[in-house]
Amino acid sequence: GSRRGGLKLPQSDLLFGRFSGGNSELARGATVHPTPATMGNADCCMSDEHLPVTNERLEWAVRKMDPKEVQACLEAGLDVNMPIDRQGHTIMDIFVVEHQHMLKKCQTNRGRPEDQTRLFCEMQESAAQVLRQLRGAGAVMSAQSAALRRGV
Repeated sequence: GSRRGGLKLPQSDLLFGRFSGGNSELARGATVHPTPATMGNADCCMSDEHLPVTNERLEWAVRKMDPKEVQACLEAGLDVNMPIDRQGHTIMDIFVVEHQHMLKKCQTNRGRPEDQTRLFCEMQESAAQVLRQLRGAGAVMSAQSAALRRGV
């Protein structure tokens, strides 16, 4: 965004000429040519079921422990044992790292004990569903010796 007269304007208002004050070229009717960075973002307007089913989408679903999305990817026929990186890690390696992260997050969250317990149980149930789905599709951990860390 940009600041005009103390107001923060959304970038879209500047790009598409909706700001009509001051000395702005856009306010004077200048032609705006979108840059490549502003083009090609139609996926933000599409629901997930319209996105192509890719290994990246499966990885994202596992990282979010989203059983519905994992199931959609598996039904599309994705290979759960296809390496996801140059080191040969599989989606099951991602599951392990994300599950560890989830458990650590549960230990560090603050709040009422009842809420923390409920959240922990919900997260564990989602993780158990994803694990059953992956194992049902034949997913195995890689035999790679390189450690997979979160964010990799």
